[in-house]
Amino acid sequence: MRLLLCFSLNACLLLSSLLCCRTATGQTQRRPNVKTEDVTQQLIKAASQSTDNLEALIATGTDLNARDPKGNTAILWAVRMRNGAAIRALIETGADVNIANHSGSTPLMYAAHMGYPEIVQELIKAGARVNEKTMGGSSTLMMAAWSCNTEVVRELINAGATVSPQDWSKKRAPTFEEFPVKVIHSAAPAPVDFNSNPEAREYRTRLKEAASKGSNFAGHYALAEWGCGSNCQVLTVIDSENGKVLTGAGANRGKDFRVDSSLLIADPPYPYSASLTVNDDDPLAHMPIRYYVWNGARFDAIYEEACFVVNKHQTCGCEDVQEMIFKTTAN
Repeated sequence: MRLLLCFSLNACLLLSSLLCCRTATGQTQRRPNVKTEDVTQQLIKAASQSTDNLEALIATGTDLNARDPKGNTAILWAVRMRNGAAIRALIETGADVNIANHSGSTPLMYAAHMGYPEIVQELIKAGARVNEKTMGGSSTLMMAAWSCNTEVVRELINAGATVSPQDWSKKRAPTFEEFPVKVIHSAAPAPVDFNSNPEAREYRTRLKEAASKGSNFAGHYALAEWGCGSNCQVLTVIDSENGKVLTGAGANRGKDFRVDSSLLIADPPYPYSASLTVNDDDPLAHMPIRYYVWNGARFDAIYEEACFVVNKHQTCGCEDVQEMIFKTTAN
């Protein structure tokens, strides 16, 4: 378990939530016994890699809907790894395609967000619900738009998918001014409450240093940051009023935030310059720009712009797909 949280489903699968073993209500999940956990790990590994091993496990009567500590099922992992054979094998033997993990994401959401039309078709045919929402209220259809894949968007619309009232409906990215915070905490920050989070003591030096500087985000929060490997940043929220260590976000290309706004931009685009060229094989250039709003307890992903390299320059977003969604579903 790491002090990380990332809603970018395709770029940050290795980042884990600070509260990854808790439900949305904050209650700790019971860990399965060792035997059950071993079988679940084998099932998930097989769904991710080896279809032969998966079929052998299925033949033994293994629970196909068993979950890992984050609530991910074998079919969700098969979707993540784009293992079509495993997906079909699990569907044919009765795996539930609608089980969401602890962050509220279903297999169809992952397939839509990653832009996998053939998997979206398989899941819909197997009874996947097309109008599920994330914990932050974003629809499966909007997540498909984030991938800029028109084929996936059409598949969902044809299956009855609609946008959510919480979806970002403008044909542009959110701005800091649209999520204002009027009251800024100016008093001395409270000492860090290391008992407020089981992982806090492991990072006490970083947390204390960030908290001592006072609020720098969303009115009365301090956003602590540190590296977690090559091109990887951890962002963790500390409440300046009571010192509690809350959840956070992960980034790879940097971040933008302000003390007078609850909006966080993870992985903002490279600054444009005619003289600044980008190689097509630069993985950072292809990572999406992610927009989160802090709700007082966690970050809710509200918008995302896919990024590409065109003519040696980074370009992000696909307004035509966003427009297609709201135009089609409004009729």
